[in-house]
Amino acid sequence: QEGRLRMKTKRLYLATMLCLLAQAWGAAHALADTGSRDAQLRALAQEKLARAKLADKIDLKVENAAATLSGTVDSIGLKARASREISKVPGIFTVVNNLQVADSVGGDDKLLGRIVHEIRLYPYYTIFDNIEASADGGRVKITGQILQPWRKADVERIVAMVQGVKEVENNLEVLPLSPFDSAI
Repeated sequence: QEGRLRMKTKRLYLATMLCLLAQAWGAAHALADTGSRDAQLRALAQEKLARAKLADKIDLKVENAAATLSGTVDSIGLKARASREISKVPGIFTVVNNLQVADSVGGDDKLLGRIVHEIRLYPYYTIFDNIEASADGGRVKITGQILQPWRKADVERIVAMVQGVKEVENNLEVLPLSPFDSAI
């Protein structure tokens, strides 16, 4: 009877040890799998950034399907674009954007000159639109009136992409739609 009890105890001990070893192997395998998965996600995300011509300015880390962006970009628009591009990568669930916007070269006067230039290049800018901009340390405030509601968002997007813009406050007023103005 004692012999059987010892044998059962040994079998139970061996079964327990095998279970623990299997769990340890599974945990190690899962950690290795996560690391390789993160490496694959990082490669896909890096490819997205390269296509968007942002890869050389951004440091990218991927850990547990969370991407962290760091480095310096030229504008708030590029910062937002980097987040959008990374969020499109299947398998990345979180994007932490720690990107900094570089200071404007030449100060606020040069920044306003670049903003005016870009707005004038906007193909839907008409004589009926009145857009004014002011800047303070890269923080741009847009005021005035514009004819179409969709143009308000376009102008904000254009200004956000100008080098040195750190923040955009869009206070453009959309004028009442008038078929008579459109006919002119």
